[in-house]
Amino acid sequence: MRDTILQSTHNLVLQIYDTIDNQSLWSTVLDKCAWFVGAKSCAVFDQIVTPTAIHNFRLSQSSNSYSEFGMDTYVDRFIEQELNDRGHAKQAVAISDRIEVLSDEVTYTDYSEFLRRDNVSYLRELGLRHRAISFLNKDNLNSSQLTFQFGDNRGPITKDEVRNVETLLPHIAKALDLGRLVYQAKDAHRGILSAMDRLAIGVCVLDRFGHVTAQNNEFERQSECYGVFFANPSSKLCFRKPSDQLKFDELNANAQNNGKFGARPRKEAVATRTGEVLCIEVSPVQHLVELGFEPHGGAIVFSTDTSKPITVDLDSAAKYFGLSHAETKTAQLLSQGLTNNKIAQKLDRSSETIKFHIKAILSKTRCSNRTQFVRLLGNFRGDLIE
Repeated sequence: MRDTILQSTHNLVLQIYDTIDNQSLWSTVLDKCAWFVGAKSCAVFDQIVTPTAIHNFRLSQSSNSYSEFGMDTYVDRFIEQELNDRGHAKQAVAISDRIEVLSDEVTYTDYSEFLRRDNVSYLRELGLRHRAISFLNKDNLNSSQLTFQFGDNRGPITKDEVRNVETLLPHIAKALDLGRLVYQAKDAHRGILSAMDRLAIGVCVLDRFGHVTAQNNEFERQSECYGVFFANPSSKLCFRKPSDQLKFDELNANAQNNGKFGARPRKEAVATRTGEVLCIEVSPVQHLVELGFEPHGGAIVFSTDTSKPITVDLDSAAKYFGLSHAETKTAQLLSQGLTNNKIAQKLDRSSETIKFHIKAILSKTRCSNRTQFVRLLGNFRGDLIE
């Protein structure tokens, strides 16, 4: 029985990563995730905070059952209660890298008062009652909020159900994160392969044996410029540094090795020997639409050159992380790939002052280094397509 469950989990993880190339799979995948946790439906939202401080929720992905239960109008109808409930949930989120599932019990102390709420009464009319939420991106709690809705014939999510679904959440987080940039490219083109050279990051498609079957111009440029990775005479992708190769092999060996830092996507990267310039991520891919319907069984490698300038909504990032005015100006120049000395010259400050600001920035954003910080800014960037 246990082996059957493990195989079922493994198969579902592969299906989760297939959504990176094929977004239409999300409804079916989330149906299975809802079943995995004993929920009737589930959905992924992005919480939008505009300059006018108006809060809104954008439905990113949902299970087929989400619409079947009439949940489409729920959030808009009870927006204030949703903002309040999610605010309570954010306060209960742990600071660890692990992705947790939070029961709606964190939103109330009096159960009878909970049942009298208008939104709960509405849910019960739909045959639902309790909810649970998971923040899939702890670098930005407003992004990728996964919610579950449970039937009116039961209580809140149980500990066993939480343990079951938490094996899937890091993979869902990673697939959503990488899927966004692929979707941006495919939205204006027929597919990821035809759009690769439009992406501002390096992309390389590997077959099941690790051989390069396609790569974009940016990936080739990074290979020539930094020498971190290369294709050997048999076209197999290799890393020059043994520790990089080991980590890459571990990610390729088993799909479930991916998503280890799903809550903080900036940490999901292969280290480099070039002063931490590249941020390399790997996603398994069981099927790739453009390569036909036969099982692919390979991987897509994404490589971001964090020394290249990026365009970000720095005001939103600074507000989110509580950066001071001086720290924000420093962060802006960091995002342009400038060294400490060049930042000091631009701001007419001493190198020690800049080091102090950078240390404060890394502390507030819980980043270990500049590369992680620039990768984190990817949550607030809008220039993935060149």
